[in-house]
Amino acid sequence: MPASAGAGPCSTCPPVAAVSACGQTTVQCLQGLCGAEADKAYLQALIQINQQVLALSNNAAIYLGTTFLQDYATNSIGDSTSRINQSAKWLKTKYCTAITTCTPGLSSSLNICATSPYGREFDDAYRAQLVQYYVDEIAISQVEVERGLDSQVKALAARVISEDQERIRRLTRCNTCI
Repeated sequence: MPASAGAGPCSTCPPVAAVSACGQTTVQCLQGLCGAEADKAYLQALIQINQQVLALSNNAAIYLGTTFLQDYATNSIGDSTSRINQSAKWLKTKYCTAITTCTPGLSSSLNICATSPYGREFDDAYRAQLVQYYVDEIAISQVEVERGLDSQVKALAARVISEDQERIRRLTRCNTCI
């Protein structure tokens, strides 16, 4: 029988996080914009978050201890690459804004950087950091849905919200520990 988060052997499952300080700053910035400017800023923010997800999954994939998380990291790399490419394409074609996308290195301030690879603590830190990125991505996407102009960008934001909510559910669900 699956255990609930925070119960029994799964007590170390990551809790669903609040929007980070950086995410809150981005949300406040986006709330000050509307229309095409909101769309453009949202796409740029989406690229930045997905670059972080991509860097995290690229760097963590070989160290993850479960097949579930290894597969998740591989899929996350593909999903983030797709979001980056779509956002960069729209910035170029809709807003004549050239974006150079590159995968940044991991910040040493991430919790995952303080853990040794190949263990439960590393896996939990990876999941917790991804959940934080997804929470931030949901927050900025909600602002885009409310304030954006372009129907395609707003539809992307709505899809991001739905997909990230499901990702958070998958990452925080414990089945006699993932």
